[in-house]
Amino acid sequence: QLEGDVAFLAPMRSISIEFKPVAFAASGRLGEAVWSLSGTSTYELAQGMITEFDPDTEAKVPIIRTSIPRGHIPGAPLFDAVGGVLGISTDSISKDHRGSFYPIAAARDGIPK
Repeated sequence: QLEGDVAFLAPMRSISIEFKPVAFAASGRLGEAVWSLSGTSTYELAQGMITEFDPDTEAKVPIIRTSIPRGHIPGAPLFDAVGGVLGISTDSISKDHRGSFYPIAAARDGIPK
């Protein structure tokens, strides 16, 4: 429906969407296939593998380095093959072109309960 320069939108029918809680993966393995979902106005799904666990960072836990190209937005999730979250993007501490992810197990342990 148009009224002047403003358009009003209304759904044709109600939509019911069910959400399942996120599953956190315990840890990854070198060479394991991983995926990262990122994007702001459009979404990008990148596939790669775990290439290194880098203990040489300011973080107290080894950062997960992948073959996924660097450039995901901070906080983008890293998934394993069954959909468990392995980490979140921390490209600001990446040393090269590879994507870096903070282990979700370490982030989860720091969240107050």
